[in-house]
Amino acid sequence: MGFWRISSLRHGDFPLSYQFATKTVHYSRVVLRFLKCRGRNLRRCVVISLSVWGIWAGVGIACESPWWDPNAAEKPIRLGAECSFDRGGPNEESDVTGTTVKSIGGARIAQVITDHHVCTFTQRLLVVDCASAELILVLSVPRPRNASNLLTEPPRPIENILRPKGAIRLNERLTLDRLRKIAKRKSYPFTEDPDDAHFAGMDSLKGFDPFCGCKLLHPDSLGATK
Repeated sequence: MGFWRISSLRHGDFPLSYQFATKTVHYSRVVLRFLKCRGRNLRRCVVISLSVWGIWAGVGIACESPWWDPNAAEKPIRLGAECSFDRGGPNEESDVTGTTVKSIGGARIAQVITDHHVCTFTQRLLVVDCASAELILVLSVPRPRNASNLLTEPPRPIENILRPKGAIRLNERLTLDRLRKIAKRKSYPFTEDPDDAHFAGMDSLKGFDPFCGCKLLHPDSLGATK
């Protein structure tokens, strides 16, 4: 599944994100309360508080979104080859991208959709049955928490639900019914509604067509008419 592997994040010099700024303030207050900062302890508390600010501000800058674009919400989704896309995010600090579609047999196609955010990312597996014009979108499961994701939601890489690590094997035997049963058994969150308000994790994918692969690979199918 190397062609679907998404690196966690690239880094750049961007404004400090709001969530890290608020966390910096929060943890500074925690330190001040813990040390009972008043009287003779005041100088020591100021030094410690400034240190906390420096550490957390550094983390915030290192984790700032590389897709920072103040006009992102107004820009249309950008389509690429074989139904791939980017610029699907709704705001200046995120992006939603899609891989090229792949045929898995039986008039079914698969695509990986990645929701990039500050210091983390979430991946979903889209499987479409072009013959029946039905689909399932499965959310991957998170990595265990560690020092690199203590402050953010853990990444949800697609390999966590795909064989050999996960339970889903992409081949001609993977019907939507089989995928549904696997997702329920393994507690993988999923949706079957392309009109879901949070389809692919975003309020809007700005015109993304989940049946694009049917039009490309199975133009005579029911899914191609969607």
